[in-house]
Order: sequence, then C-alpha cells, then structure tokens
Amino acid sequence: MAEVLSIVGRKGGCSKSTTAWNLAGVFSEREPVLLIDADPSGSLAALVRESERLRVLHAPTPAALSSALERAERGLVIVDCPPLLPEPVAAAVARSRLVLVPLMPSPLDLRAAAPIFAALREKNAPAHLAVLVKVRAGTRVVDATRAALADLGARTARATLGYRVVYQEAAGARKSVVEFAPRSRAAAEIRALAGEVRRALRR
Repeated sequence: MAEVLSIVGRKGGCSKSTTAWNLAGVFSEREPVLLIDADPSGSLAALVRESERLRVLHAPTPAALSSALERAERGLVIVDCPPLLPEPVAAAVARSRLVLVPLMPSPLDLRAAAPIFAALREKNAPAHLAVLVKVRAGTRVVDATRAALADLGARTARATLGYRVVYQEAAGARKSVVEFAPRSRAAAEIRALAGEVRRALRR
C-alpha cells in the first residue's frame, strides 16, 4: 500500500509546491513516487517532468484526488494541497501517514499556520511536522518561531530550507534542485529534510 505525504499551507508563498517538488526529486532517486498537484491552478503539474520513478498527476477536484489516492498501490505519494483546508485537503490528510506544514519564520506566517495545526489535531492526523522555509542565516527569529510552534503543540523539523535563488533557477529548468545543482547547499538541505521525513514515515 502506498504511503501518503501531504503538504499543506494556509497561504500562498510558503514554499509548499517547492517543498513537494524537491522532496519528490530526492525520493524518486530510489523509489517510485507519485506527485499529485491538488491545486486547481495545476502549475506544479505543468512544470514537473516525469521520469522512470516519478509520475505527476493533476487532481484539481475532491473526486479526482480521492480517486488518485485510492488507486495508488505502492511507493510514496506526495500531495501538494491547495491553500487553506478545504475538502481536497481534508481528503488528503485523512489518508496521510505524515503531514508537512512549510512556513516562513515570521509572526505573520506563524499566525496563518496556527489554525492548520488546530485542524490537524481535530482530524487526528497520524503525524505532522512543521518545516521552516526561506530561512535567512543568522536570524534570531528562527529560534523564536520554533518556540512558538512548540507552544502550539507542533513538532518542527531540525532541517530548514534556506532562502536560495537556486530553487527558482531549478524550476526554470524544470528540474528539482538535486538534479539541477546536486552539490549545492539547497540540495543538502532538502536531502536532510527528506531523511527526517523518511524516519517519520517509518514510525
């Protein structure tokens, strides 16, 4: 049976699609991955190139998403959910082994993400993990955000994703960062996050 990893966010610009795409790039190096773009815009599905172990599917409606999840038989399924917590997100969360919540380390993003953690607790998601993204080195706000997330009862990944132009450059080339710049700091960061995700999925 396929393992489902859902990536949710309450607002645009939180690197939800970037995180989904680049995690898919790491995991598809060794195992089959189905990357589902559940956003009606379909921008991620239009950009990502399929490979031998990476399939991409646009599922813009609750029915399409539920059907795709039911038909997934093996490997890892990564769902890039639309913003907020509408019906498609609820369907993905209900089938997930792990839910990732990317957010920038800022008071505004923390405030926006707080209802997500409350909703995830209500839906009894097996596990969820906050991921700090667009992190700038040497800023104190990261520690403050980690402390605030702990107060919300959220578990936060040790790995962070920095604010790096190479993500946009890789997307322009229609590649994940591990394909485009395998020795970059961004590639090392996404691999570290993938390691944490894999360990969380095994629990």
